[in-house]
Amino acid sequence: MKSVSEPLVIMILFMTVVLISLSIFFFSTFSVDATTASVEYGYVKSLFREIAFSIPEILNGQTIYTRHPSSLVSLGFKKIPVNLVIQLELGNNTLITAFNKTEFYALTGGIRRNVLEDVRGSIVYGVNQSVVSEIERLALVREYYYNGWTMIELDTARVYYSIYKTGASNYYLEIIITDFGGYHNIDDPPTVIGTGSIRLRYESYYAEVLEFSPVRNVTIFFNQSIITLNDIIPSDNSIDPNSGSLTVRIVYKKIAVLIS
Repeated sequence: MKSVSEPLVIMILFMTVVLISLSIFFFSTFSVDATTASVEYGYVKSLFREIAFSIPEILNGQTIYTRHPSSLVSLGFKKIPVNLVIQLELGNNTLITAFNKTEFYALTGGIRRNVLEDVRGSIVYGVNQSVVSEIERLALVREYYYNGWTMIELDTARVYYSIYKTGASNYYLEIIITDFGGYHNIDDPPTVIGTGSIRLRYESYYAEVLEFSPVRNVTIFFNQSIITLNDIIPSDNSIDPNSGSLTVRIVYKKIAVLIS
């Protein structure tokens, strides 16, 4: 039996060292990439949650500006098709469509990795309802995995209402709808020219306000949901058809968004 020559042994040892070094290199690279992806996505997730939580303050005039790491995460927007119709029955028995909307804009963040614990996704903030009675629930943040991407979305595609009793049988109902628009032209989609920072602002002159009185009934159609005045007014109260009255105020507000 021939013994293995010394040059061959050296070659085998050299190749072994190279393979081990390459394995360590690729593992380290993958580990660093995975860590960077997780950290960046986690930052954007926290950012979206904070924006959603701050929507009431933004609608009161507060401007939000923040930067975020963007080597892997991309920010943008998407259209959410909806069927939103608010119908009012006025005091003279006339039925009118007071407001309608066919789409909202959602702010989005995406990373071409799976960084979710559950690929089915989850709600990060808010409630998945069409009509809410708490303004803190006006915004929704959800995350999901789709086609190789982990996606996170922030939208305001819902209706917020508040009702006040102003007399024995008198009520004042305010309905607020808000959406995201362009920073330089509010009627355009959110302005996206980069991914490193995001700025949101609201000015009172962006608002469209409609007021109706007296109103006999309110019906909100939102996709598959139908909400009537009976669902809004507490069950132990009612509007007297002779002496009572209802005033409805519908406010549509847009928040200007610049991603740069």
